[in-house]
This record gives sequence, structure tokens and C-alpha cells, in this order.
Amino acid sequence: LCALASRDAGLAQAALQCVDGLVVLLLSGTDKGKEEAAAALWSLAITNSRLKLAVAHAGAIPPMIKLLGSGTSAGKEEAAGVLWTLLSNEDDRKASIDVKVTLDNALDLVHLLTTGTDMGKEAAAGVLRLSALLDLNKAPIFQAMAVEPLVELLHTGTEGA
Repeated sequence: LCALASRDAGLAQAALQCVDGLVVLLLSGTDKGKEEAAAALWSLAITNSRLKLAVAHAGAIPPMIKLLGSGTSAGKEEAAGVLWTLLSNEDDRKASIDVKVTLDNALDLVHLLTTGTDMGKEAAAGVLRLSALLDLNKAPIFQAMAVEPLVELLHTGTEGA
């Protein structure tokens, strides 16, 4: 659906209609359901700026942040991926979303950064990097001791991280 939505306006509209249902699943589904909803929202968010904004405006950010701390390992990685995509402003500054990071959120990201798969580590590093662009996020990220694992990832991590 995502690949087709990037080329077809009608399918893009259909994808937009899926976002609210996926956010509901993210809020009230089983652990596996939340994991799958996060994966689908990540796929939609990377398709185009319109879908990216729809994911953010549908209220996906708070449950994604919650999933970072309470989801399955794969769910945590998917949540970090969605947040990384939402924070990214490569396409257009208007399509970028700012996220406030608490100390608990930063600790969850550092945990993923040190224990996740390569994809999870890369997504966590991306969220930390982009979150640190906001002054209000710098202190919690520093307090979570994210610097050392980020430096370690430079030496041992994935190419993208």
C-alpha cells in the first residue's frame, strides 16, 4: 500500500484513512498488535510528507513513546523508527515534528541503543540525535548517559547509525 500510495493519489487517500485505526490499535491492541501497528505507521510515515503529518496529527506520538518503554523488543524498534521518521525534516521543515523527551524516554532510547538489533540501535540513535536539536531535550538525553553509547555505536554500530 505504501509503495502504491507514493505513486497514486487515490491509494494515498486510502492510506490516510488507515492511520486512525492503526493509532487505535497502538493504544489498545495486544503487544503483537501494537508492534504491527507501529510497523505499519512507520511504513506510512516514510512514504511522503502528507502521510507523515497524518501519523503525527492522529496522535501516534504519545503511544509510540509509551511503546519505547513497555513494548516487545520489535515493538520498541518499530516505535523508535516511527519517531525517527517523524522527527526527520529531510523533505520539508513543515513536515518535521518536535517531540519532548523526558528522562524516562531518553533512558528507554539508551536501552534500545545498547541492546537492540542494528535497526533498533540506528533508530534510537536517530531519535536521540534529532531530539537533541531542541534545547529542552538536551538535559534528559545527557542525564540518561546517552553520549557514551552513541560514541560506542560510532565504532561498532551500523553504517547508518
